[in-house]
Amino acid sequence: MTTLEHHHDSAEIFRRLSAVATHSRLIGLLAGGLAAVAIISAAVLVCAAGMAYWVGQPPAAIRWVLLVGLIALSVFVVGWFVVRTALLRRNPAQTARLVEQALPQLRNDLINSVLLAGDSQQASPELVDQAIAETIRQCDGMDLAKSISTLSLRRWATAAAISAAMLLAFASLQYQPFKRGLLAVLMPSDYVSTVNTIELLSIEPNDSTPPRFAGSPLNIVAKIRNADAKPYKAEVLIDGEASPRAMLATEGASVFACPMGNVDQTFRFAVRIGNNRWPADKEFFTVTVIQKVDVKSLAVAFDYPAYTGLKNSTKEIAGPFEAPMGTKAALTLRLSAAVPTVTLEQAGGSPIVMTPSPDRLSHTAALPVDKDGDYRLLLMDAAGKVMQQLPDTAADNHADANGQAGKSTAKGYYHIHAVPDNPPEVKFIAPGRDISAGAGEKVAMRIRAFDEYALSSVKLYAGLPGGEAKPVENFPPAKLAKNEMIFDYAFDLAGYKKGDVVEYYFTATDNRNLPIGGPQTSASPRYKITVADAAALAATQARNFEALPNRLPA
Repeated sequence: MTTLEHHHDSAEIFRRLSAVATHSRLIGLLAGGLAAVAIISAAVLVCAAGMAYWVGQPPAAIRWVLLVGLIALSVFVVGWFVVRTALLRRNPAQTARLVEQALPQLRNDLINSVLLAGDSQQASPELVDQAIAETIRQCDGMDLAKSISTLSLRRWATAAAISAAMLLAFASLQYQPFKRGLLAVLMPSDYVSTVNTIELLSIEPNDSTPPRFAGSPLNIVAKIRNADAKPYKAEVLIDGEASPRAMLATEGASVFACPMGNVDQTFRFAVRIGNNRWPADKEFFTVTVIQKVDVKSLAVAFDYPAYTGLKNSTKEIAGPFEAPMGTKAALTLRLSAAVPTVTLEQAGGSPIVMTPSPDRLSHTAALPVDKDGDYRLLLMDAAGKVMQQLPDTAADNHADANGQAGKSTAKGYYHIHAVPDNPPEVKFIAPGRDISAGAGEKVAMRIRAFDEYALSSVKLYAGLPGGEAKPVENFPPAKLAKNEMIFDYAFDLAGYKKGDVVEYYFTATDNRNLPIGGPQTSASPRYKITVADAAALAATQARNFEALPNRLPA
């Protein structure tokens, strides 16, 4: 049997005390949450402010201590002010005593009613019911919730509002320092950006500057906006050097320079002007120094003249190359490291600055093949000083000493051979000599024409001595696509009389089409056909044939 069953009015007492307990827990949770906000906001503000204006990089050890301390404080505050309150559960008797302490006019009536309601061995239940009813009547005119003090809630609300407002004001009015300080605490192992107050115009070199060759001179130059010509102290911080190097001020203390001399190896540096430091987002700039650039590939894209009939192609080369005269060549050099400038220098010609790719790892230049020549590639630093050459003359000299160097790299140049387009070759296969033939006969002829690329026309000419030879046959163009052709032809002597002498030859023309000249024509040797009486010529040939055995050795 429950206590609610002992006395019928006791349920109302317990309901009112439960409402007070719930109200008390809610006030406690709100106060605990505001306390956590106030304390944690203040802690974040102190930590961020302490790291925000630290000159240079805050030590990692201090940053780790702050991070661990901030986490530990947050855990403790939430646990003490929020979790502990949430877990606290007051029983009716405890709640009654809390109310009676805040409302003295209730005397001990609430606690007595709670105790009596739970006692099932009372001698006079009627008197107990009357006492409980009287307590209820007393409570009817009171707001029991007012027995819960809100002073702690108000105090923590004020504290939270003040600390949060200060934190928000710092974050909005000093955003960059606040961000720097907060990141310094939350990421103790990372580099935190420097908050600079001077406007930087430029720093040379920087991380976007192409690599330099070993032995080249270097000046570190920083330009700032300094309209008032304030005398800032400027210095260069070299990674690994204990002491900074001073920078000289010029142009109204807006330009600072530090001569580094000839640099031989890669190094890292930062620039400090007053309390400002660059780079702001990392520790150092890096100057990459190249001892020697390796050639990944050297390739030529050939755009052949139309007359050759060759398909355009790209080939990797060792340096020297050849191509038909009139070819448009595009030379592409790919390197192992970025090079500011590569110049193609032709022997006896003007230098050509090769076009670099965006990353300057490859360089391209047009190189027309009009005649034989020599070229070399000069790799230059940002100042235009030649730091390396292709072909490598030192390597060539070593090869010469061992008898292995070729003339292709003689005197430090690669050779280009412009393959000439030779005129067509022509030849009479038959008869290929002076002959006699009867009037009205047909003389069998066989001719050969050859060209390296293609023939455009082949013509047979004939005429009487002293007269103009005229074309008697123009061989079909469809057969001229090949670069070698053999033609058979029957030369008809009809219309010629006894005693005529016919002089004949043939020509072949190629399809060359270059600025230096158009198609080339070659002519065969000239031969003669003497027209004789057919019967007399046949009799003479018969006698010669019969006498042939007598002329042969026994």
